[in-house]
Amino acid sequence: MDKRFLREPELPVSRGKSGGYRGMLLLSLVTVALFIAMRSMDDAPVVTAPVSVQRSWVDRDESLGAFVFAQMAVKQSLKAPSSAKFAETMRDDTSVNREGQVYTVVSWVDAQNSFGAVLRKVFAAKVEQVSDGRWKLRELSFVE
Repeated sequence: MDKRFLREPELPVSRGKSGGYRGMLLLSLVTVALFIAMRSMDDAPVVTAPVSVQRSWVDRDESLGAFVFAQMAVKQSLKAPSSAKFAETMRDDTSVNREGQVYTVVSWVDAQNSFGAVLRKVFAAKVEQVSDGRWKLRELSFVE
């Protein structure tokens, strides 16, 4: 038999010991540098946006909500609710006064009467805010 086929295969040999150590040293330095960089991110100051303070419904002025609720109450009392045309929001001779959670809304509505004629009625509604978004009608009157 040929001796060439009986030899054991040769394993590749490094071209020098210093090449392997350099690679390990470089890998170690990169690992340490990454570790230090990540640790310094933990120590970086954290900047937060200012938090807006939400006031309780008791403290907020809900004049617009009182105005809208008063319009709903007036509309329910009309002969032809679909014909109702109210003053523009918080303008056109409209006033809203607040005393605690009780609002007095004075404004006007144009609506048809039972004969179909459009009349302007001035109304005063006293409404109370009983919780966030919930209202109660205390008093409603019309000036003719």
